Amino acid sequence: MSVGKSNKAVVMLSLFCALFMYWNVSHAQDTIPVVSLHLEMKARDADVLFKKEPYDRSTFPVQLFHDGERLSGRIEVKGSFSRNFDKKSLKIKLDKGQLWRGQRRIALNAMATDASMMREWLAWDLVHTLGMAAPSVNFTRLYINRRYIGMFLHIEWIDPDMLARFGLGNDGEFFHPRDSGFCGDLSTQSVTKRERCWLKLSPRDQDFSALEQLTEQLQEMAVEDFDTFLEQHFDVDSVINWMVTNIITSNGDTYNKNYFIYFSRDKERWVIIPWDFDLSFGRNWDEFLKYPDNILNDNFQYYYPLELGLPNPLKDKLLKNPVLLKRLKQKLRGLMGMPVEGYSATPVWFKPSVMHDRIDALTAMLVGDLHRERYTATSEQKLREHARALKDYASFRYNYLRKTVLGSTDWVADRASVHIDKAGDTESWVDGFGLTLGSMQALSLNGAADISTEVEKLAIPRYVPGGVDVHRCIKRTWFLIDKTPNSNMKINLSWQYLQENSRRNEIGKKLKDESKLELWVLYYDEWKRLPTSVNPVSNVISTTNLDIRGGRYYRFVACQR
Repeated sequence: MSVGKSNKAVVMLSLFCALFMYWNVSHAQDTIPVVSLHLEMKARDADVLFKKEPYDRSTFPVQLFHDGERLSGRIEVKGSFSRNFDKKSLKIKLDKGQLWRGQRRIALNAMATDASMMREWLAWDLVHTLGMAAPSVNFTRLYINRRYIGMFLHIEWIDPDMLARFGLGNDGEFFHPRDSGFCGDLSTQSVTKRERCWLKLSPRDQDFSALEQLTEQLQEMAVEDFDTFLEQHFDVDSVINWMVTNIITSNGDTYNKNYFIYFSRDKERWVIIPWDFDLSFGRNWDEFLKYPDNILNDNFQYYYPLELGLPNPLKDKLLKNPVLLKRLKQKLRGLMGMPVEGYSATPVWFKPSVMHDRIDALTAMLVGDLHRERYTATSEQKLREHARALKDYASFRYNYLRKTVLGSTDWVADRASVHIDKAGDTESWVDGFGLTLGSMQALSLNGAADISTEVEKLAIPRYVPGGVDVHRCIKRTWFLIDKTPNSNMKINLSWQYLQENSRRNEIGKKLKDESKLELWVLYYDEWKRLPTSVNPVSNVISTTNLDIRGGRYYRFVACQR
């Protein structure tokens, strides 16, 4: 190739990459697709469907209208834990030979366990962005007898016919860990207890020899040879993308349940299909609380490492193999919009600005419908709080992964510095362990400045405003220092505090309502109460239009009077 042609090729490749990047960033702002589903039932059946006892498994006749055609079948409540909510998840099974959008079985998730109503959709959007063999997913407005019921999430029924659509054939060996067993972890022990740990979906027989052979191979294979083994026996991208999805969403409840594994005879490879994301993106199980509060709580966590979740030889050996670990990290870097060695077509999905635009678009769409819901599982206030928390999670998790997994770190805890050049700049203080301590946006400044922060964690504040009970305060003190002489700036400021579970948190023992917290600053040797907003889900407390002077040392506490 001549030098001229080479330069032209480089220019064309650069232009293509720029256009590709633009598509990914702007894609988040596209209108979220929503479908409508119109059903007809007997009026009494329609009422009883949502009011019968949670574990009543009776079904009702139903008719469905699609493209001018009347389809018939039966409808029932589906799920386990979610049956206890007023807004039920539903399953429709059409009569033989009848299809809606190519499917005979229609699953509608009520999203009742997720006040944001968007965690599952976001996770599936990531799965689809990665190009995985996975069900189609759509927000769906459900109408029964011309009456609007609410917004549901339609998730395509996962079966061999769905897999055939991805070129994997429909005659393979198809397995799913039993949800109730919590033991489908691909260990050899799990197959010896297969009645409790595994369900075989197809073929409908009791031949587990393929799964048994796989678990033995996973156990025996040396870590240093694991990349070669995976290339020979797995669709490697399906495994890496599954793990990348779990890492980004902090979804650890999946390596012993909540996934499918399929042996494609057409490809002669095993394929992983992900499942179940409603308690992801910062939601945290609380081992110290009783059911159902151990599942449904406002705990928040974004700093799980790559190894999150229970042991699984497929996960564990992949993370120890240098070749596969590098490949996984390259995929993460691409999704986060960071430089990748060589050319990568991985879309930019987890960059905070892209995530924020996507979440804003979802919020606008969902809030617009919320007031019409007949059986609401959330309120507008809760939805907006959780949507804001999802945006915080995107920023905090991005910072954590970038600092501790994909970059270098100095491992200094509880302190960090940022450099501000101009008005409009927004920066986060991230310590050496990848923890976000807070963030600031410069509204105005008279020159570049270096701003540092330190925190005292898990400790009752030593100093508080007069008349304030220290036990009604967050057990954290924040310090801000403008190290630049003669600096003068106005900022918006946010601080983060800890609520990982009911025992590891910074909530004062007399603090009952985080939304009523007030932020105070020790300002010119006197406490000043600041205009305050709080997100009790992501544990972020903020103020606006704060004046900061160079060379000064500011102390902050958050308390409820």
